[in-house]
Amino acid sequence: IDSNGNKVYVKRDRICFFIMFIAMSLFVGLRTSYNDTGTYRHAYELMGTNFSALSDISYAIGDNPGFNVFNTFLRIWGVSTQSYLMIYSFITNGIYLWFIRKYSNNYFLSIFLLFLKCINNSFSIHFAAYVAILTPLSNV
Repeated sequence: IDSNGNKVYVKRDRICFFIMFIAMSLFVGLRTSYNDTGTYRHAYELMGTNFSALSDISYAIGDNPGFNVFNTFLRIWGVSTQSYLMIYSFITNGIYLWFIRKYSNNYFLSIFLLFLKCINNSFSIHFAAYVAILTPLSNV
């Protein structure tokens, strides 16, 4: 922290931040199927490829108009479904890492905890699915 109270980042941290950002974004953005990825890909493929598709979007707040307008523009510009996932991967991981870098005192521990949380959520979802499948079978 400098004399004005601003955080001063070391060049090494910037390089590590960039490497983590690229690695995480590629890992998430290059997926072909997981959980609801197929649903997002299918919905994206069904969007129109011209500006008249913007009139089909519901602009009610609960219908996520910004998300749908952005997706429609991506579709109009000819972005593939894999690139669509990659764009959202860069946006999401960029926000996560920026937030951690800005508000964490121990950057690397925070990244480690983020990974643990993601792994735990994935495990919890799979465990809940197994329990839901096996519970009716235990009554046989």
